[in-house]
Amino acid sequence: MHYTEQNDETLVLLTLAGEQDAYEVLVRRYEKSVISSAMSVTRSRYMAEDAAQDAFVTAWMKLNLLREPSKYGSWICRIAKNCAVSMIRRYSPYMSIDEFENCYQSSENTLLDIVESESRDELHSTVDSLPDKIRTVIRLHYFEGLSIAEIADRMRISEGTVKSQLHDGRKKLRKELCSMNEEMNDTLVRRVMKKVEELKNWQYLQSKSGFEKAYRDVLRDVEELPESKDRSHAMADVLVRGWWWLPGEKSEELFSRIVKAAEDGHNEDVMCFIINRNISKIYGTDAEAYLLEKEIPRLEKNGFVKALGFAWFCLAGRRMGGDKYDDAIEAYEKAKNIIPIGDECFYCADALIKTVKERKELPADMKDKSFRLFGGTVELKLGKNGIRHWKTDFNGIGWLAYITYSYIVNAAARCDGQFTADIPVGESITGSDGTVLTHEAEGVTVDTPAGKFENCSVWSNNINFDTCKTFYKDGVGIVKQERSAWGYKSALVLSSYSVKGNGILPLDTGNTWEYSLENCPEKLDYSYKMTAAHNDGEKAVIEWNYSMVRRGYDENSWLDMALMVRNEYFDGSKCCDVTPAIKRMEELATTPLEKLHTKAAASVARRILETDPDFNPKYTESGRWNFFESHMLKRDGKHIKLCDDNSYIFNFELKSISDAYDEALLYNNPIGLLSENFDCAWNDDWKAGFSDKVSTFLWSYGITTNVKCEDAGEITTNAGTFSCIKLTIDSSGLEGGLAYIAGHKEYWFAEGIGIVRTLNEYSEGALTAVYELDSYEGVGEGYAPYILKNGETMTRVYKAVNLYDGCRGEARYYFMGTDDGTVLFSDRLGTKKKPEKIMSYSSIYPEVVEEDLWHENKHDESRQQNSINNFGLLAYFLTRNSQNNGAPERIVANNKLKIRIIEALTEDGTVPRAFLGCYARLHLSMAAALFGCGKNEEGYETLDKALTLFEEWAEIPRDEMLETGDAYNFGGITLKKGKEVYYTPDGKAHPFEECYSFDQRDSVPYGGMTAASGWEWFNGVREEERFKKAIERAKKLIK
Repeated sequence: MHYTEQNDETLVLLTLAGEQDAYEVLVRRYEKSVISSAMSVTRSRYMAEDAAQDAFVTAWMKLNLLREPSKYGSWICRIAKNCAVSMIRRYSPYMSIDEFENCYQSSENTLLDIVESESRDELHSTVDSLPDKIRTVIRLHYFEGLSIAEIADRMRISEGTVKSQLHDGRKKLRKELCSMNEEMNDTLVRRVMKKVEELKNWQYLQSKSGFEKAYRDVLRDVEELPESKDRSHAMADVLVRGWWWLPGEKSEELFSRIVKAAEDGHNEDVMCFIINRNISKIYGTDAEAYLLEKEIPRLEKNGFVKALGFAWFCLAGRRMGGDKYDDAIEAYEKAKNIIPIGDECFYCADALIKTVKERKELPADMKDKSFRLFGGTVELKLGKNGIRHWKTDFNGIGWLAYITYSYIVNAAARCDGQFTADIPVGESITGSDGTVLTHEAEGVTVDTPAGKFENCSVWSNNINFDTCKTFYKDGVGIVKQERSAWGYKSALVLSSYSVKGNGILPLDTGNTWEYSLENCPEKLDYSYKMTAAHNDGEKAVIEWNYSMVRRGYDENSWLDMALMVRNEYFDGSKCCDVTPAIKRMEELATTPLEKLHTKAAASVARRILETDPDFNPKYTESGRWNFFESHMLKRDGKHIKLCDDNSYIFNFELKSISDAYDEALLYNNPIGLLSENFDCAWNDDWKAGFSDKVSTFLWSYGITTNVKCEDAGEITTNAGTFSCIKLTIDSSGLEGGLAYIAGHKEYWFAEGIGIVRTLNEYSEGALTAVYELDSYEGVGEGYAPYILKNGETMTRVYKAVNLYDGCRGEARYYFMGTDDGTVLFSDRLGTKKKPEKIMSYSSIYPEVVEEDLWHENKHDESRQQNSINNFGLLAYFLTRNSQNNGAPERIVANNKLKIRIIEALTEDGTVPRAFLGCYARLHLSMAAALFGCGKNEEGYETLDKALTLFEEWAEIPRDEMLETGDAYNFGGITLKKGKEVYYTPDGKAHPFEECYSFDQRDSVPYGGMTAASGWEWFNGVREEERFKKAIERAKKLIK
């Protein structure tokens, strides 16, 4: 029988006759109405849902008392309201003021009506203990029923003050009543904790659209709980998800709240996040020192277990990345000894030990781009609705690229963690981010090296032109997986297995699977192994390892030649000759897509070789910022997006930015930079008059962008004159080496053309980089005509204007429409002309400006420029490379001269604070040189002074303005600590090339004193107690 077609009366009678499916139809039919009825009382969604659940259970138990079954709908809604009122009575002392006021106003009851009679004396006593003004407001509002406006009039205070005092009074009442009624408090805490656990389930969803509302609701619930360890634990869980999934939430203030909540609540999982974040901006030996000297002792002291093991896990990863393989294994073993068995991090450490051991078996001199060895874990949740992907952790060694996806389980579960769904063959479901999961077939036969498997089920998922098709055999697991992306196909097939259990993914502990690459090239070794390492009935952990090792390339394969260029052009320290592969790639390209790919890639590869001074001693330009990239473009509603899935397979680059004037080359990617700020290359809302504030994620960073659009009139470039709209962007959230992506930018767009001009401010607004459309081929519709039909092509060329120091910046974009979508190849040029033989300092551009100003009778401006030039020359002298490697005596002499010059900047020898970091560094390097000369006593004295100076430098807050000394010497120039600019008295910022030598990091002394190389002159005293004490002193500088 189709119950959905029956009326209420029939369904009630069928239910009474024992047909429970009929009652489920009634529940679905009236669920929204019942929740709405409950919300008219509670004004809280989660309370209304609980009240609705109680109502349906109550109605089912009393269904035989319903005299008119046709009126079930109105009857269940009345029951829901009664259940809601009962719920308010139970929880009224623990609700927020807003929740209570809404409930109170909607149900037309006073506070005394709602609170159970046995609690009223307790309530009166608690109210009497409140401060006078708050007590009066509480009594007038809740006991006598006066409105906020009436109370404000009677007490002659503002309505805002009334609301504030009501809020304070409710919080105090809640705290007192909760402490008196532990049973009710425990019930409320459990309810809120359930909501926190439900909030965590957003991890399944690839898109977090709608998360913010759920986050705010649960955060409010947790904040209203009485102070306790459980509250802090839950607070950490909630806040960290705001950090992860709400880009606009990220701030140091939020991070401090997360740290406090995790410490107070002893939240091990969130503490692992904190460790990761703390070391994310620390590199090399500094990170190892921080973990060993700061994090690990702190975690031991505070009794953390998993987080302590995770700190060792992170230390192992840093050692592995630094090729310290034995030390890495030792740290991973330490992590395993601490982390509880059953935690996925335990098994991830085990997988990575195998990875490191495999690397040790390869030749020590094998290049990183000749192999790729990774290990990790997949955690799966097991429930009544089946298996679902929860999270993946991994790490690895090597950067070999090949057209295969390396994470089998992840690839199968890209649709919000689902491997399959309850749908028939031929049907699909769409995930939160648009991923489509399709039930392709049943009863399929699959031949593999492990045998022939009949009656397999086939499922596929597709996102951004990337399709993954997975073949499952019940009782075996995944027997084959095909991947199609960028026009290339690859497949992994089962080569051996040992499995117990049933289902399409049997997860009995100890199950193993091994896969090989179908049609694997002769000169590529490939292996993928998985083990079901843990299964407790609620979650399972799969431990996996995979390896790819290149033994050579097929000279008759265009794909192999393209990959050879990508993998072999740079060995980590120098450029390598891939000219034969470039030529062969050009000869073998046959399809239009291969030819366009080759055109862009060959151009970049040749330029990298030609502009490398070591590879090509006859260079005329040096390479600074050269990239080949490939992307897919797709229309997603009102957005046009760049899709990066698998683009890394072919992308390559070589970059070396040496000073502020080179930084204009960072902006030779107009389309890419726009996409990185908005997660799209175009938005149909960008019309004249539009403005908005947008938050998005770039990698793990949250970017907040203010944007406005306006008519811009006509813009003329080398490509022509265009009628444009202008997009003005101000974004924040990135710093360090990624800061250039954010900041102030302006974009001009023309219909049918796309971007016509971009302007990018950098160096605190001191400089701008402008790129203009130089030429184009092909036009289309709209301001971003990038979506092309199959076979259509389009070209856009942008060039930088008015660059300094012989810099040249360009972006060449090649578009091609394919069956899968529009492919975009980028040939991005950033070079710098080899300097001409200029022998006279007076011919340097700033000196010419100074002289010109004087001849124009602009004497004050000329004097100011003279001060700027004097400061620049001194800064350059103090920080320039003196070519003194291997000559400690020269360093001692040079540094003493530089130190005396700094001391002479003031009459009393006091070092201006702007020079303090540089002054400290000069003492540190001179101390090392003195030890290198055998002058140990003077070396220790100088080292002691260097550490004192670094301690003084560390006390100066970031962003503080620092004076340079007598205004007559440097015209009142100031530096801001932590910035790459200096400021003239008019407030104007100027790029400061020597900022890194002036703005010393607190970790420099410890890093230098413990470095394995680069500071060898310390070697002679490293074992002396006096030096070890100095190291301990240097450790304290690390924050």
